[in-house]
Amino acid sequence: MSTIKRDDKFVFTTNSRIIKDYLTQYKNTFYAFCELINNAIQVKAKNIEIEIDYAKSEVTKAPIKKITIKDNGHGVPISEFDKRILEVGTDVKTDGLGVGRFAALQIGSHMEIETVAFDETLKKFTKVTLPINSTLFKNQSMTALNFPGKKEVLDTKTNPYYQVQIKALHHNQNQKTDRKNIIAKELMADNIRLSLFERYPYEIFNETVQFSVNGKKLKKTEFIHDKPVIKKEKFIDMLGNEHKMHFYFYKVKLNDNKAKVFFQLENAGLKTVATSFLYSSEWLSRDMGSWFIYVESPFFTADVFRDIDMDELGDDGIGKLKTFAKEVITQFFISINKEFETFTIKLKEAYPGYEEANSSSETQKLLFEQFAYIAEQKYKLIEKDVKIKEIFYPLMERAIADGNIVDILDGLLSSDKPTTDKFKSLLDTTDLPNVVHFNSEVAKKIEFLDFLYELNYGKISEYVLERSQLHKVVEKELWLFGEAYNGSPNILWSDNKLLGIFEDLRTTYMGYEPKKEDENYVDVDGVGLNNITDLFFTNEKPMDNGSREFMIVELKAPRCKISSKEITQIEKYAYAVESSASIPKQNTKYKLILIAADITAQAKSKIKSASEAYHTPFLLERKKDVDIEIYLMTWSELINIQRAKLSYLSKHLKIKDKSVKQKFEEEYPNLINQKMRTMLKKIA
Repeated sequence: MSTIKRDDKFVFTTNSRIIKDYLTQYKNTFYAFCELINNAIQVKAKNIEIEIDYAKSEVTKAPIKKITIKDNGHGVPISEFDKRILEVGTDVKTDGLGVGRFAALQIGSHMEIETVAFDETLKKFTKVTLPINSTLFKNQSMTALNFPGKKEVLDTKTNPYYQVQIKALHHNQNQKTDRKNIIAKELMADNIRLSLFERYPYEIFNETVQFSVNGKKLKKTEFIHDKPVIKKEKFIDMLGNEHKMHFYFYKVKLNDNKAKVFFQLENAGLKTVATSFLYSSEWLSRDMGSWFIYVESPFFTADVFRDIDMDELGDDGIGKLKTFAKEVITQFFISINKEFETFTIKLKEAYPGYEEANSSSETQKLLFEQFAYIAEQKYKLIEKDVKIKEIFYPLMERAIADGNIVDILDGLLSSDKPTTDKFKSLLDTTDLPNVVHFNSEVAKKIEFLDFLYELNYGKISEYVLERSQLHKVVEKELWLFGEAYNGSPNILWSDNKLLGIFEDLRTTYMGYEPKKEDENYVDVDGVGLNNITDLFFTNEKPMDNGSREFMIVELKAPRCKISSKEITQIEKYAYAVESSASIPKQNTKYKLILIAADITAQAKSKIKSASEAYHTPFLLERKKDVDIEIYLMTWSELINIQRAKLSYLSKHLKIKDKSVKQKFEEEYPNLINQKMRTMLKKIA
């Protein structure tokens, strides 16, 4: 361990292997130059002055003769100089070898340290000057090197500073210069200011450090147009772990219309660029200008970016990280790209009804717009005013509502298998098709309930003709009578003879007219309502367990309400089905449903008692020997129960739709991005 010596000699204590292996460890001379700046920032320097003596002679091999970096940090006092500066590869630094302060020797063979600081031991300001010649390190047998220097105890108060001056640049030597010692282009007069901003945007933008180059200060307005746009994202690594990741988008004052991406890591409070990429995509149009994008995360560590690369992530890990970053960046440029916004305006003009048609689901609307955009890129339907668009858009809208999303994608992107595969992967990890489809189905069912209510209780005169066909309408909406019939069309009868038996029984037991004396007759206001007849239909449905179910529905005319008479009639009908030898009983269920606009008080009491006994709404009777159930209900009761179910489902689906929409917005535009050829090319 060296000590302060009054003869102004310094002993450099180290292991010669460390000097040989590590003093030129940096990627290039600009990285070595930045290491000296990093040291200044880490000691809380607020001003960093850079002087670069550019050679004016064309015959000079190197364009730079001398570099000086001076900061206004606390400096290093005499009492601490040996320990903090001259010991290398010891326990001075817990997280490294402590060679960063000698990074200057990668640029030139001569460096000179000059520092002023307040010495707590001496209670005086001190100044140390130490020139170092790297040629002395070539003697690998030496472990202690003597350097002549100068130590001064100052009598007056002096502002502290730490300065490193680099001379005898390797690039100026006559022999061939090693690649790592060549003057980097970032240090050239035309590049140095922007290069510093690229490296230290946080410090320059937030003005935590004031840089100056050859006496001219660096200001953020010199480089950027406005405040950065910040995107906070979550990255899932190969092990499924979640990491916070921030993207800072700076629009810079350059004319190259490029976007550079810098991955940053934080070390001891210093943000350091670990690796950089050039981003390219058709989404980045020329009118958007130039951009610097900085990506930082606690996930980024020195291990992740070992040797300024991403070796620790492995090939798959690197690919996943780059894809994630590429997608976030692409989404940003899509959001500020006016082309898509302009297209949606044109789409509204070409197909004005799509917004209303897709109003039940934000995801459905988003899908339609994105698919329409892809179609426009491929077929130019709007641009060429192709008449087929009048058929194409409604068909695509219907297909999306029916959940046939993959089929559409296969058609639109048949030649783009990677994009199709990515989208299918998205569908596998979300409920996207189901949410879109069921949102549409729920909306249609609620609309049907509104229609049905008006048909039975509203201004019915407007729907007289439709009411005469009500049985055909209801036959297509069998979900009204139970979840088992949801999505079940009315199938062809396998036994027409059995259908004839049901119709004959209906004529025998239920073919009567309501009368005022039976208390089941209602005077109906409205044109032609009293002339509307009862309606009757049946449906056969195979069940999952191999059995089959027959549903027989009697729709009473508006002038009839269910009374004791109707209850007696439906019970007789059920008994006839039970006792008829012509009607099969094995593995067969019969559901008899009687529906009217109203029910008498006496009938309501009977229905209420039966429903409570069976714990089943509307159930009047359940026979024991034969599987027959009798249901009585009003349209209003049936509509209200189904509306309550659909309202709950609709509310749940809106929540689900929101999460799927968010997932889709995160993922899907990036699928378009893949189609649009987006790249992250590493900058050498």
